[in-house]
Amino acid sequence: MYTEKIDFSKDYKIEAIPSKDVKELRERGISIYPGTTQYVTAAWNDTLKRYDGTGFDENAPHISRIPSEKRDDFKKYIVEKRKELEEKIGLPEGYLKPFSDAWMSDLCIHQIEVGQDLKVRVNGGDNVLRPSVNYKDAILLSLIMNNDKFPKNKASINDPQYKDARFYLTTDEEKATLTRESLTKKKQAYLLFSELFNDKKPNLVKANEVAYKMGLIARDESDIEALEMRMHDTIFDPKNTKLLDEFIATCKLDNKTLTVYNLLSMGIALSVVKVSPDGHYHRGGTNYRKTKHDSVEYLLAPGNEVELAELKSAVEERKKKHKAIG
Repeated sequence: MYTEKIDFSKDYKIEAIPSKDVKELRERGISIYPGTTQYVTAAWNDTLKRYDGTGFDENAPHISRIPSEKRDDFKKYIVEKRKELEEKIGLPEGYLKPFSDAWMSDLCIHQIEVGQDLKVRVNGGDNVLRPSVNYKDAILLSLIMNNDKFPKNKASINDPQYKDARFYLTTDEEKATLTRESLTKKKQAYLLFSELFNDKKPNLVKANEVAYKMGLIARDESDIEALEMRMHDTIFDPKNTKLLDEFIATCKLDNKTLTVYNLLSMGIALSVVKVSPDGHYHRGGTNYRKTKHDSVEYLLAPGNEVELAELKSAVEERKKKHKAIG
């Protein structure tokens, strides 16, 4: 549950999360088919005999876990906000307390929907929450902030906690920040890309290593122009910004680490390196580690030079056999 003071003075927006699994939806920038509806309400807790997650309950269990020096001030804030909202609506004091049936009324039940025009609508209106002027928006904002399954910003939509979320909350400020960050990443990525495919001196070896590490090629590409086009179209695809981050991180690896990472990956693909029952990567009787990252660190560690050389030799030998077979 949320334990910070909510800023009711600014506007918020509810947006649909683009689908990660269904291409048709992802290309439209939505997570669910048009017409799908989600309701946001407070849940009745039969044990405590009160509604959970309203945001206006100064005696909610999670409030008691706040450090004592902050708790009294936060409880006072909750009471003041509840009374302020009740007064604005013209309701009697205590109407929005957590044991009130008001939380099952139209006032406190909210509908979010993606229309046939692909626009997100909240309670039949647009997707903007204006809690400072609309009391129903203020209640919805409080419910969202106290809902553990509703992302509070775009930056958190990939958090496993929100894996089933359909919508997220955002602000114009966050969008502007993300846009600036995106531009910075693109500039950085284009700089790294131009270093790989410099017109005067392209680095085909490094470009192949980067492309293989990212899973863009299965074997070395000898046509520099073909590799450049393939990588450019994939890395700078606006519908898959994760590849931009991966490209930057991969380019920043030193050459030896990148080479060993690809050597290990190739060893796994060719069954030179296997996974033991306890989850370790291994070559024969030599155990590496349980992840690729840790296994690379193991192979690069002082004292493991012989193992690294033998792995390289075994991979090259297996590649020759595969090539001979066809």
